[in-house]
Amino acid sequence: MDLDLKKYLSARGESVGRLKPLALILGVVLIFTSVCGAVRFKIYEVKDGDTLWTISERFYGSPYYWYFIWEANKTKVKNPHWIYPGQDLKIPPREWINKQLGIKKVEKPRKPLLHWEEQVFIHYITKNLPPRFGVLESDIYDKDKTLFSQGDTVGFKILDQSKVKPGRVYLVYRVGERVKDPYSGKDLGYYVSNIGLIKVMKIVNGHAMGRVVKTTSSLMGGDAVTAFEMPEPIYEFKDAKGNISARIVSVVEDKAAADLLDFVFLNVGKESHLKPGDVLYAYQEPYNVKLARLLVLKVTEDATTCMVGKVKRILMVGDKVTTKERLK
Repeated sequence: MDLDLKKYLSARGESVGRLKPLALILGVVLIFTSVCGAVRFKIYEVKDGDTLWTISERFYGSPYYWYFIWEANKTKVKNPHWIYPGQDLKIPPREWINKQLGIKKVEKPRKPLLHWEEQVFIHYITKNLPPRFGVLESDIYDKDKTLFSQGDTVGFKILDQSKVKPGRVYLVYRVGERVKDPYSGKDLGYYVSNIGLIKVMKIVNGHAMGRVVKTTSSLMGGDAVTAFEMPEPIYEFKDAKGNISARIVSVVEDKAAADLLDFVFLNVGKESHLKPGDVLYAYQEPYNVKLARLLVLKVTEDATTCMVGKVKRILMVGDKVTTKERLK
């Protein structure tokens, strides 16, 4: 017999319109069974600023049903804290939720230390550019428009027909100049900036029409379109290990110095075995005075992107970087 949500909550002294937060985290139970194809889910496109909490309130009148939305979309939403504009989510009907209510302890999901945007919209240096699925061209309705911001429609020429599909969200990146290590003269690769997300609406004669669903700076013709994947969440910061000796070879946007939350680039890459979430330290000789804490965000062939954390003084090109254990 199906469990009636209203009767179930009434027996527990709760109302249908107001599920307590602890009900989902510590008390009330969720048993999810396979759902037959006859069940019809609504499709909702995530907007900027949405969370599963706010979407639940929008459709059910209460934020405490967020867990059901997450369960219905777990194949694409690995972490309930990470959804992005343009993403399509299945919204379960209330009848489906009634059938799923049971007795099971629900573990509270861990919250990442960084928002997904802080890991996606970064700058980095690489010799191997991401594959180009397309190149931005112009606004669909205004051919003279050259800059695009969030909410604008934009067209792009498709370079790989097999990779571009309507309804999917793609990453937009911009390629800058090549970067050389000023100390060794080694070519480190191209300067690359991830700057936006586009959702493809339709495809006509080898050209795609899309909508800009997220951007950190204005997009323009010539920017490249590639695959978008949510990064692995960073749940903890750990001091990096090993015999790492590096220098800051560049500061974001060619700034003269880097301060809190700026990006800096180091002349060590994958051979260092660094990974996102590792912590390094900029220091000053001869007494190994710590200047700043650096959080590793991306590691490429010969370079590493770090975000400046706790800082005692601004950082400059040439500052030395190593692990905490080497400064002891």
